[in-house]
Amino acid sequence: LSDFIFSASWFIALCSRACFFFFVRFIPVRGKMCNASFLRGSSRGCRTALAALMVVAFLALVLVCPRYVTSTEDLTSAAGLRRAWRLLTFWDPKTELNLTMSRGPWVAPPGLSVGPQTTVIAINCHVHSATASVVLGGKVLVSIAMERVFGIPNYGSSYKLEQFKVEWMTVLSMARQYLPPTALLPGSAKAGSGASDSPSVEEGSGAVGTSPFDIAVLVGGHQIIHNAGRHSWTLAQLRKLIPARAWVDVPHHLSHAAHGFWDSGFSSALVVAADGGADDVPFQVFWASVKEGVILVNRTGLNLGKSFFIASLLLSEIRGPKFPDCAADRSMCIHLPEALMSLAAFGQARPEYMGYLRKLFNLPHDHQVDYGTQLLTDLHIHEKRSQWDFAASAQALLEETLCTEIARYGDYLRRAEGIVLTGGVALNVRSNEAVRRKFGLPVHVPAAPGDDGVAIG
Repeated sequence: LSDFIFSASWFIALCSRACFFFFVRFIPVRGKMCNASFLRGSSRGCRTALAALMVVAFLALVLVCPRYVTSTEDLTSAAGLRRAWRLLTFWDPKTELNLTMSRGPWVAPPGLSVGPQTTVIAINCHVHSATASVVLGGKVLVSIAMERVFGIPNYGSSYKLEQFKVEWMTVLSMARQYLPPTALLPGSAKAGSGASDSPSVEEGSGAVGTSPFDIAVLVGGHQIIHNAGRHSWTLAQLRKLIPARAWVDVPHHLSHAAHGFWDSGFSSALVVAADGGADDVPFQVFWASVKEGVILVNRTGLNLGKSFFIASLLLSEIRGPKFPDCAADRSMCIHLPEALMSLAAFGQARPEYMGYLRKLFNLPHDHQVDYGTQLLTDLHIHEKRSQWDFAASAQALLEETLCTEIARYGDYLRRAEGIVLTGGVALNVRSNEAVRRKFGLPVHVPAAPGDDGVAIG
């Protein structure tokens, strides 16, 4: 809408100019042609018409479409920071504000089992990093990321129905190519398929023929689709495109933890899944072993991913002269924390900056933007050297906070063969190294620890 208004405003300005040109050349005023030489004379009518038309065009550009007018105030305003923050509010489910609420253990549906010929497809579909992973008898055959298929970084699939269907049909057609011929048989004909007794495809689901998938997993379930602001038809369309005989919802962070642990090769490990949020609170700790599986130990509202992101937005060296609109350009905004980690290498952590940032990291999410806006005016971090030091302080605090949280689980660390870090925060290699130095245990970070690998878990 803003682009349309902007284009319309320019159109009005051009039309005004054209009308004036026509008026000057061809319309007589008091018996004389209103031309350039006449304008220098005594014709008040021509000059008044010109002034009126130019004022209308200016008002249309400045008043109707203010987003294209740059001012110093807009660069550091609360509105600019809130606009950049708007997309990230999707990642704060109500459960984050009520940590006493218990999700309860995840339990597979009754009668659901996995055999050597069972085909499983897992779908990650929310705001970014849409993926589909296919498993046959516990072996990962392929994991397809939409960003690789369509060439859009961190792409999460369209919010428009027809485009959404085409994109997922494309991914599914690619996934089917990796299945062996036996997996394409009807479920009852698969030897050893543990899901052969699972419920059939519901009548009227729109499925044509038989489905090559026995089980379909939706990472994050209904909750993550809701938090991502997706349309109500999203889940129905996925079920129609993937007519699996059983659908299972698996918690987002449990998927992160399973991916990290089973990729690690450890017989036992303390697993930390930390990111900016999803269907549940954003910092979760698991105990995992080959015998016991992956078990949730604790979860907190500590949001390291979002805190680090806000710190990156405070620096013009990273975000640019204006605050970005992350709802419109998610692929750019998602890389800002990476830039903050890199910029930290040029600076030195300052105690005064650490104090401000510590408060930012510990604030509830709904107060972080207000406090970040206050920091913009209080700190005056405009010089390059100051911004470098601020970035170094944010990086140091991330490492300190992560190590402090992990140290709370000393009983598990003494039994663990190693530590597994996963989730978006595990993309920060400097904090990963800080954990290894602090605890003296091997640290494993799986390939694609972010949401582009969560469907594998």
